[in-house]
Amino acid sequence: MIEDDQNRKKLAVLTRWYTTNNVTELTSLDEYIKRMKEGQKYIYYLGGEDRNTLQYSPLIERLVSEGYEVVLGDDPLDETIFNIFREYNTYKIVNVAKVDFK
Repeated sequence: MIEDDQNRKKLAVLTRWYTTNNVTELTSLDEYIKRMKEGQKYIYYLGGEDRNTLQYSPLIERLVSEGYEVVLGDDPLDETIFNIFREYNTYKIVNVAKVDFK
């Protein structure tokens, strides 16, 4: 996904992620979208070193308590992938750790 611009969208369909919905089983972005809250406009993402720490991060506490699911990127390359791949289908991917996140 990082180097193959032409096939990035096709490759994104194949990716699997841990989320706050299930920290032990991987899920696709399509499955994430099916579970999104009505009216949700973004795919929420948080990166870090440890999935178990990420799931309890104060940065996502409010989102989770309000029923939003957050993708947990616990691999060092995840942050790079999401910086390059900022959108999936019609949904922007938003890093909740960024200063401008509201």
